[in-house]
Amino acid sequence: VSPDTARQRIRSRLAGATDASDATPELVEPALGRRDPWPGAFVVDTGTDPPASLAAAMEPILAASAHP
Repeated sequence: VSPDTARQRIRSRLAGATDASDATPELVEPALGRRDPWPGAFVVDTGTDPPASLAAAMEPILAASAHP
Protein backbone atom coordinates (compact mmCIF):
# COMPACT_ATOMS: atom_id res chain seq x y z
CA VAL A 1 0.00 0.00 0.00
CA SER A 2 1.05 3.58 -0.40
CA PRO A 3 2.49 5.40 2.62
CA ASP A 4 -0.59 7.65 2.75
CA THR A 5 -2.91 4.64 2.77
CA ALA A 6 -0.84 2.98 5.50
CA ARG A 7 -0.98 6.11 7.67
CA GLN A 8 -4.74 6.42 7.16
CA ARG A 9 -5.32 2.78 8.08
CA ILE A 10 -3.24 3.19 11.23
CA ARG A 11 -5.17 6.34 12.19
CA SER A 12 -8.48 4.51 11.67
CA ARG A 13 -7.35 1.61 13.85
CA LEU A 14 -6.18 3.99 16.58
CA ALA A 15 -9.48 5.90 16.47
CA GLY A 16 -11.47 2.68 16.86
CA ALA A 17 -9.35 1.58 19.84
CA THR A 18 -10.21 -2.04 19.07
CA ASP A 19 -7.02 -3.12 17.28
CA ALA A 20 -4.19 -4.83 19.15
CA SER A 21 -1.53 -3.16 16.97
CA ASP A 22 0.66 -0.55 18.60
CA ALA A 23 1.71 0.93 15.25
CA THR A 24 1.55 4.68 14.85
CA PRO A 25 1.55 6.80 11.68
CA GLU A 26 5.13 7.87 12.48
CA LEU A 27 6.32 4.29 11.92
CA VAL A 28 5.35 4.24 8.24
CA GLU A 29 8.41 6.04 6.85
CA PRO A 30 11.03 4.02 8.78
CA ALA A 31 9.26 0.80 7.82
CA LEU A 32 9.41 1.68 4.11
CA GLY A 33 13.19 1.53 4.13
CA ARG A 34 13.21 -1.88 5.78
CA ARG A 35 11.32 -3.87 3.16
CA ASP A 36 13.29 -6.58 1.41
CA PRO A 37 12.98 -6.94 -2.38
CA TRP A 38 10.48 -9.60 -3.38
CA PRO A 39 10.80 -10.20 -7.14
CA GLY A 40 8.00 -12.79 -7.28
CA ALA A 41 5.48 -10.60 -5.48
CA PHE A 42 2.44 -9.13 -7.15
CA VAL A 43 0.29 -6.16 -6.18
CA VAL A 44 -3.17 -6.68 -4.70
CA ASP A 45 -5.42 -3.67 -4.22
CA THR A 46 -6.70 -4.01 -0.66
CA GLY A 47 -8.67 -0.80 -0.94
CA THR A 48 -11.59 -2.65 -2.50
CA ASP A 49 -14.09 -4.88 -0.77
CA PRO A 50 -12.61 -8.07 0.77
CA PRO A 51 -14.08 -10.52 -1.79
CA ALA A 52 -12.61 -8.48 -4.66
CA SER A 53 -9.22 -8.31 -2.92
CA LEU A 54 -9.27 -12.06 -2.34
CA ALA A 55 -10.17 -12.73 -5.97
CA ALA A 56 -7.35 -10.47 -7.13
CA ALA A 57 -4.89 -12.25 -4.82
CA MET A 58 -5.98 -15.70 -5.95
CA GLU A 59 -5.84 -14.96 -9.68
CA PRO A 60 -2.03 -15.20 -10.17
CA ILE A 61 -1.79 -18.13 -7.75
CA LEU A 62 -4.41 -20.12 -9.64
CA ALA A 63 -2.86 -19.14 -12.98
CA ALA A 64 0.56 -20.38 -11.82
CA SER A 65 -0.84 -23.65 -10.55
CA ALA A 66 -2.64 -24.25 -13.85
CA HIS A 67 0.66 -23.93 -15.74
CA PRO A 68 3.35 -25.58 -13.59
